[in-house]
Amino acid sequence: MPPNFYLVSLYYDKSRVTGANKRFDEIGKCLINSGRWDFLVFVTEGNEPDWCPRDRVKSVRPYHSKATRLLSWLHLSWMLLRTPSGILYSDFQPVPIGVDWIHTRFQLIHDLRNWTGFGRGGLGRLTQAFQRKQLTSAKAVVTVSEFTADDIEEKCGIPRDRILVSYNGVNPTYQPLSDPAGVSASCEILYIATFESRKNHLRLVQALELMEHPCRVTLVGRDLGHRKTLEHYIQNSHKLAHMNIQIIDAMDENALLRLYQTARLFVSPSLFEGFGMPLIEAAACGVPVACSDIKVFREIMGDGAYYFDPENIEDIATTLETALKADEPKRKNIERFRWTSITEKLFTEMTDRALPSPETVSN
Repeated sequence: MPPNFYLVSLYYDKSRVTGANKRFDEIGKCLINSGRWDFLVFVTEGNEPDWCPRDRVKSVRPYHSKATRLLSWLHLSWMLLRTPSGILYSDFQPVPIGVDWIHTRFQLIHDLRNWTGFGRGGLGRLTQAFQRKQLTSAKAVVTVSEFTADDIEEKCGIPRDRILVSYNGVNPTYQPLSDPAGVSASCEILYIATFESRKNHLRLVQALELMEHPCRVTLVGRDLGHRKTLEHYIQNSHKLAHMNIQIIDAMDENALLRLYQTARLFVSPSLFEGFGMPLIEAAACGVPVACSDIKVFREIMGDGAYYFDPENIEDIATTLETALKADEPKRKNIERFRWTSITEKLFTEMTDRALPSPETVSN
């Protein structure tokens, strides 16, 4: 009989269409569809997922600051200590108190940005040491790319056989328009990313200034501190003033899908990523992709993208023009990024590690 399964994320925000939230939703739906698990889902109050029966959801007090986050952590710890032992799949840190005494924990982490100049921990090496301890104590670490797995092995000293690579996926609804005839492009260039330094928005708009013809550009993402700087630059640029640059904070899934389907080119000049879900979503919709020549993008896109140096404005501009003018745009086969196979494989790997083999039991 399969053990209990607990899906935990106090980061989950049902109102936001993000890669992390989509992953949480797909893992949860797999739990329900399999019918093999006695499971519970732990989220903060107000973020109970629509796809989950209410009696399967445990609501943890929400947090809005470091102090209230501590209270949420204590609340989650108390709840998990009172649940029967099982498999715990969580992306939340700090790890709840005493959880490893009762449950078999698989810790999800998307990237090691705290080892770069883009971290959010704020305490430098102390944050790194804390995160290393949190990952090392897990039964296994789950991450979303071979690139991040290598990073975890190198920086945290976790053996490669204790790291599970589980790619992010793409929903089957993400596909090209069935009848694109007569449908005009919503924009020439689309970029979906939070507004923060590592997403490299400023170099993108600086590259737009160098392009021969003005473009319609759509930027979608939540502001994490860099939107005002970007808007100020755009407003004070004579060249960009003649371009149609639209900035959108958020949109629902259907509107986002339509935007992908009607864009001429998806671009990502990001400097650091753990994966890059918008790239495969754009590719699934038949949109050409131009992106940074960084290791993780090469891993997931292969030869299905146009690459540029994200720190070279001239190279970005030249690559975008090449991609927009291409007679036969590069396309990416994204079949290996289907959620059904990804989630089934992940559950199999976690179950195999959590349950002792018959040979072990007999000995």
